[in-house]
Order: sequence, then C-alpha cells, then structure tokens
Amino acid sequence: MKRMQKLAILLFLIEELRKQGILCGEMYIQKAVYHLQTKKNVKLDYDFILYKQSFVSFDLRYELAAMRSDELIDIQVNKISYGYSFVITEYGQEIIKKFPVTLSKYRDFIIDTVKFIDNKGYIKGFSLFEKEKGKRHANKTYFKNT
Repeated sequence: MKRMQKLAILLFLIEELRKQGILCGEMYIQKAVYHLQTKKNVKLDYDFILYKQSFVSFDLRYELAAMRSDELIDIQVNKISYGYSFVITEYGQEIIKKFPVTLSKYRDFIIDTVKFIDNKGYIKGFSLFEKEKGKRHANKTYFKNT
C-alpha cells in the first residue's frame, strides 16, 4: 500500500474515533491500527512490538509526527480529561476526499474497529497483551522450593 493511501486510512480512522466521542490520542490510534492489522488483515505494514503494557509501533509513532509536521493533523488539549487528542486539519480532509476507492474498500473494517474501542482506549473482547503475558509466564516458576 502506498503512503498516501495509508495516510487516508489513518485520517479516516481518526475522524471515526472522534465521531464516536473517543479521545483520540496516540494510544488509541496505536491500539486501533494494531487491531486493523491483526484482526481485520488491513495491510498497513507497521511493525508492532510488545512494549511495557501494550503493542506499540514506533513506525506509526513517527508517521503521526510526520502527519503533524505536514499539517494533516493537529493536537487539541483535552480540557475535561487528561492528555490530548489529534484533530484533522483542512489538508487532512482533502487527503480523505482524494481516496474514495481506498476508503470504501476499508471503511467497514475501520468502523468495526472503532466499535471495539471504548472511551478508556481498551479494545472490548480483545486483550492480546493479557494472553501473551499469560503465555510468557505460564511456564515459569518464580518461587521454587529448594
């Protein structure tokens, strides 16, 4: 997938998260993109690693920074809650309008992903971190009787 198509998908994802009233910080986008790639098989080609409490893509983090420097998104400080949210700029809206075929292909996957995420940023019914953590610790004995 070409970079501009990826940007259109990311921008549409941010737009849909905001429509649902979900605070759209980096954590939410990371989890949503991870869900899109692993459960919906959308080929965005971001590499994710298990980092501290969740799966994180540093490539995606750099992409969001690049989108901000290209003025496709901006940051809005949340007055009521903690943190910040990404908002789409006019330039970002233009990118969304230029890729109707790409977005129509992935629209249902994106909307399904947004429905899985609640306001705390957790993906409902999908806690892969807990499953992975359980696998890693299942075969270890921390307290051995010697």
